[in-house]
Amino acid sequence: MKRFLAIIVAVSIFMFGAQSAGLLGTISKVSAEESVEKKIKSLIVSSKKVSMIKDTEQQLDLNAVYTDKTTELVNDKAVWTSSKPRVATIENGKIVAIAPGTATIKAKYQNNTATISVKVTETKEISKLEIVDSKRIELEQYKQEQLELKVFYKDGTTEIVTDKATWTPSSTKIVTVEAGLISALKPGTASVSASFGGKTVKMYVKVQLSKEPSKLVLRQKSIEVPVGKSEYVYVEAIFDDNRVSGVSAVAEWTPEDKTLFTVFEGTVTGVKEGS
Repeated sequence: MKRFLAIIVAVSIFMFGAQSAGLLGTISKVSAEESVEKKIKSLIVSSKKVSMIKDTEQQLDLNAVYTDKTTELVNDKAVWTSSKPRVATIENGKIVAIAPGTATIKAKYQNNTATISVKVTETKEISKLEIVDSKRIELEQYKQEQLELKVFYKDGTTEIVTDKATWTPSSTKIVTVEAGLISALKPGTASVSASFGGKTVKMYVKVQLSKEPSKLVLRQKSIEVPVGKSEYVYVEAIFDDNRVSGVSAVAEWTPEDKTLFTVFEGTVTGVKEGS
């Protein structure tokens, strides 16, 4: 009986030992599999070239593409560095533009590296400037005209920057310009330049003698008109080029007291006594 029990115990120990060894082998195999990291095929960043304005931020996405065709966002796992922190800084894929200039951003994850070029400007990059609807204008002396300056940015947006631009006439004797408002001073031709964001556009202004008279002159200083009778009053227009023209028939006449007399195209008719 004792011998039989001893055999049972020995068999049990053998079986337990075999099961334990198998279990340990399984655990070791699982641990080994878990310890093997998935291999990265490539790193893909959402933008390889970034243009930014000073004091703005932009978020990048860094994705790891594995050999098993799966992908993973690894912004918080990668090591981000900037070649010029004074120009742009980077943390977890977020770029902060500090000052105008260029910098290279690198993202490193599991021996793989992605590189991003960053350009920081004071303002958005300009494609061109345009003085709206004006390449050449003609103005009469002493007249004014308001211009508008439009900027076209490389990102496809536009902006009216009339009051932000620097306006410069080639001759301040002919025209002056302030915030796009041109004032014609004397006959001649001058160019007007508008500068903004490092770009300049030019247009030309031709100033002509005014078609309006500089003054009106009445030949008669006073007249006497009997009631029911009429008398013609002669008025002359004098222009800047010394032309003199009679304008009684086309002038606008305004009687001070319509009950005393009427005026039509320079003809004064007495209505009742008075002055």
